[in-house]
Amino acid sequence: IYCATRHTDYPLFDLYFRTSDRDRLTDADYMNSWLAHKLQNKHGSLALSYLMDNSHFTPHYDYIMGPNNVRMIDYVLRLDDHTQFQQDFQKLMKAFDLPLELRQMQSISSHGEYENSTSTMLTKQDLTNTSTFWIRKKFAHDIEKLGL
Repeated sequence: IYCATRHTDYPLFDLYFRTSDRDRLTDADYMNSWLAHKLQNKHGSLALSYLMDNSHFTPHYDYIMGPNNVRMIDYVLRLDDHTQFQQDFQKLMKAFDLPLELRQMQSISSHGEYENSTSTMLTKQDLTNTSTFWIRKKFAHDIEKLGL
């Protein structure tokens, strides 16, 4: 069994750019408010909070580790490091004797006209201390145990 992971910030920014109000994509206050709403788990049941937003807010650790810290995943591929991802993918294919290889990785931006502009993009620097706190709290195991 394998899974692919990304740094904890990437799925959050990706979902923000794909689902939030287009007129406010570059509004840092709006982004931080959006994150606060999503991260503070105000969604009722635990199951619902794990399934919300296509599991973008489910820590990777919960996919990789089972009860009593038993590792459930054999191969973890990191998408945020292209070179390492290529190497890990090849190891996975070799383990199952599959003649597949990745020729080229391209990222398709979900935020259109903002993708080429560095002046209009929100980044980690736009996160408030409160947003950073909630991200670190929600993804504590990812950060501590997986280095994400």
